[in-house]
Amino acid sequence: MKRKGGTIEAFLKKQLRDEEESETAENVQERTENVEGTENVEGRSQSDTEVQSGREEEVEREAERRHSSTNDSNVIGYPSDISKSRAEAPVQPQLSVFPKTLQGDRMRSFKKDWYHKHPWLEYSASKDSAFCYACRHFSLPGQSESTFKSNAGFKNWKKSTYSDGGFAAHSRSEHHKDAMLAWREFQLAEKIRPQLQGSWTKNTIKQ
Repeated sequence: MKRKGGTIEAFLKKQLRDEEESETAENVQERTENVEGTENVEGRSQSDTEVQSGREEEVEREAERRHSSTNDSNVIGYPSDISKSRAEAPVQPQLSVFPKTLQGDRMRSFKKDWYHKHPWLEYSASKDSAFCYACRHFSLPGQSESTFKSNAGFKNWKKSTYSDGGFAAHSRSEHHKDAMLAWREFQLAEKIRPQLQGSWTKNTIKQ
């Protein structure tokens, strides 16, 4: 009987040991699967972040590419008291009195009220001339020249408000419309640039 009891005891010990080894193996496998699952989630999260960052960078590069196609005008020859690049806003001095010149039968001058109707206008006090900010900085390559883009500028105040000349005629020209569109796109890109950079920085920190 002792022999039989010993055999049963040995059998039970072996079975218990086998169960413990099996449980240990299952625990190891479960931990491994959990680690792999975590790595997969982290991998997907990192991948999603990288894709999002890539898209944001692509949008920013596209905006820069489109706006770089409209080169800043050469400032040589232009008056020093108007904008020198697209990074500067149109120069619109609010003088109490503008210089007057004899044109036709009376003395005429530039009027600051014109800024409100034509926000693309900028005025050089040194030249007593008006210029088109949009055409100077955002004209597409190969566009025809305009008095408002020339070094001398526009100063025929008598015809400035004519419906078939002056500011109105310039506003209707195709090259001016193209320049205005490029200017608006540039302003939009500058507005969203900090948001894109902030989002990119935030995603980078999370990584």
